[in-house]
Amino acid sequence: MQQAKCSEIRGGSCDQQVGYPEFLCPLGHGRNIDNAEVLERVTVHWDGSSGEVDVEAILRSVLSPYVGEQLVSKLLEQIELTAEVIREIAQAPNLPFKRFGDCLKFRQIPQRALELMVHDMLALLEVDPSSSWLSGFSKNEVPPALWETITSNDAGCVTGPVPKSAHDANVEKLVELSGDPVFHHTLIGEICRRSLPKSYADSALARFQASEGVDKWDLQESIDLIEATYQ
Repeated sequence: MQQAKCSEIRGGSCDQQVGYPEFLCPLGHGRNIDNAEVLERVTVHWDGSSGEVDVEAILRSVLSPYVGEQLVSKLLEQIELTAEVIREIAQAPNLPFKRFGDCLKFRQIPQRALELMVHDMLALLEVDPSSSWLSGFSKNEVPPALWETITSNDAGCVTGPVPKSAHDANVEKLVELSGDPVFHHTLIGEICRRSLPKSYADSALARFQASEGVDKWDLQESIDLIEATYQ
């Protein structure tokens, strides 16, 4: 059974170890029953045990770095993945790859994507090929052969913003993708900020101009940025 600190589950500063799914603290810390807010409660089954917890406690667990992928996946099966919940779980350090697509449907970038190692990129490609383009957002370079395989699949819901921490070589690769206006707008911003070759900025601009729902002011801002950067 996985363990975490009470403070990771209940809040506060208690360092006592609690086990999942009961989340019981030996010092008696638990949900404030005097709280007027009534939280939805669900029963979680794990490792031969079960426990009734509220959705807020589940989200705190999902966001804990001490909770592994297997348990995070199990916990997420217990709750409805609304837009509000997705905004929360997109920050989870151990978010399972199979949930990356759920985040993208709500235009949320899984924060775990920013740290992907090569073996993680391979695993993401296997689990969810349509979301594997997120490897390009990593601070670690995507090997060219792997990127070729990734782009041979239909990329689903390519969205931004492109992170400032993305590897330079990955930013160049992202120019090959077509996505929403936020993706193209921020991609051009990153190309210019890093002073990458102008050809990349021009290619990104062409795709930006062809994207659906582009804002004319954002487009003009990108044009002006390119002109100022490469004058």
